[in-house]
Amino acid sequence: MKKMNFLLFVVLALAVCSSGLMAAPAPVATAAPTLAPTPAVEEGSSIAYPQPARGSITFSYKLTEAATAVNIYVYNLKGSQVAAFEAGAGIAGQNFDTFDTSKFSSGVYFYMIVADNAAGGVTKQKLSKFIVGR
Repeated sequence: MKKMNFLLFVVLALAVCSSGLMAAPAPVATAAPTLAPTPAVEEGSSIAYPQPARGSITFSYKLTEAATAVNIYVYNLKGSQVAAFEAGAGIAGQNFDTFDTSKFSSGVYFYMIVADNAAGGVTKQKLSKFIVGR
């Protein structure tokens, strides 16, 4: 099921980006409800180092708002989830989390950073890759 969710996420993201559906919506006559700030992983701020990882890896990312929970999910090339790291609460700004990769096989992995806020659990995600070498 997790593999299917990951693959669905990737396929939908590619479809939306390539179809032009990301255009701004038309203005609405009614007032929009007020929403709490949503933590987002800033574009281009996510990096995993060292590359290739040998024993441990550090994820560095910048959040636009504080997050009540940050989780990092790791997938192999087949799309199967191989690890889930709980990073805890995240502060607005730069965050660093280091995790053990000693049990990972050599290869390429994808990671997804998920940041949740306190008001309704709204989630923002960032997908990228890292390499484990021996």
